[in-house]
Amino acid sequence: AEVALPEILAACGIEKPILIGHSDGGSIALHYAARYPESPVGVIAEAAHVFGEELTLSSIRKAVLAFETGSLRDKLARYHGKQTESMFHGWADIWLLPENWGWSMEAALPSISCPLLVIQGENDEYGTLAQVDAIVRGVTGRTETLIIPDCAHSPHLQAREATLEGMAAFIGSLRLQGRILCPPYGRNQSQNRAATRDRPHGNHTFLRQSETIA
Repeated sequence: AEVALPEILAACGIEKPILIGHSDGGSIALHYAARYPESPVGVIAEAAHVFGEELTLSSIRKAVLAFETGSLRDKLARYHGKQTESMFHGWADIWLLPENWGWSMEAALPSISCPLLVIQGENDEYGTLAQVDAIVRGVTGRTETLIIPDCAHSPHLQAREATLEGMAAFIGSLRLQGRILCPPYGRNQSQNRAATRDRPHGNHTFLRQSETIA
């Protein structure tokens, strides 16, 4: 959030991103918004964590068991190939280190002043709604919440239509507030098309936990 993400945004020529992050990616987006409060136009945090919970650790332990003895390894290998082992343990092992069990980024939340949409499945197996409450309570900018019933940790997969509608409405509100240039990047249409072609997500930067452990 403090090193790699700024470098990626700079390499893409994106100065005022809308960050959309899922799970740990949501935490990264929030951390970036706290560290660089003047940069993001807005943040959409989907199933983000801002402190550790026993539910999170319990579900990660189950994921480790599924990886070692079930089909999860093969499922992830379709996306990560030879990096599957290092990718998975790079995620799970860090969370499960005893010294990280008390992790929290709540103290950084008041530095977040940009508009924020917080999305979470009501039945998220990796985090309770206390995560949403902590984010809304902690940040200083405008916040909206979207709690999706009968949905677990991946609303963009398990409740795709409702999630996309919520995201689109939030981004539309940023445009109405004048926070997004129209057309994007403030150039003529041909230049906009070239810029969008060079930057696959325009000024929306997606941060997503590995496909998918939910």
